[in-house]
Amino acid sequence: MVKHKHHIIPKHMGGSDDPSNLIELTIEEHAEAHRLLFEKYGHWQDEVAWKGLSGQISGAEINYILSVERNLGENNPMYGKIGYMRDKKHTDEAKKKIKEKRAKQKIVHSEETKKKIGLKHKGKVTPDHVKLAVIESNKRRTGSKHKPHRNKGVKQELLTCPHCNKSGGTTMYRWHFNNCKLKGDNNE
Repeated sequence: MVKHKHHIIPKHMGGSDDPSNLIELTIEEHAEAHRLLFEKYGHWQDEVAWKGLSGQISGAEINYILSVERNLGENNPMYGKIGYMRDKKHTDEAKKKIKEKRAKQKIVHSEETKKKIGLKHKGKVTPDHVKLAVIESNKRRTGSKHKPHRNKGVKQELLTCPHCNKSGGTTMYRWHFNNCKLKGDNNE
């Protein structure tokens, strides 16, 4: 039979790992002990222990609850403290360093992730106020990562390939002219 070590005074209530504070219980007894503690004192830690030990919630749910509860209100290490950057401004040098680091950042998504992102947004319509906010945000941004395309909004001039007479926009110059299959046929 599997035995668990149970803290008589739970660690979250100031209990220690001292042998006098530990007793051995079966899993069922351990769950019941935490249920009784939860009903008496109402601490979320005992509720999670009780429900986890009795199989009412999964390990993933336990981890989620722990991650949320540990950072709520007074449990948050920053609770009541003023953030270290409050009422401060970055120096121009610091701003420059931040800007350079962000310009070098490159997010590479796997094909699977790209598909998930696409499916998540499929059929969604972006509200006008969000579009306007993005436009305003982009106006404030600078740097290589945020440069708008220089030809955006400009009607493209049509070009014709001198080798095959194919017509296209200005980007055709980049990808077609030098790679035209008929380039060598005109003795150029």
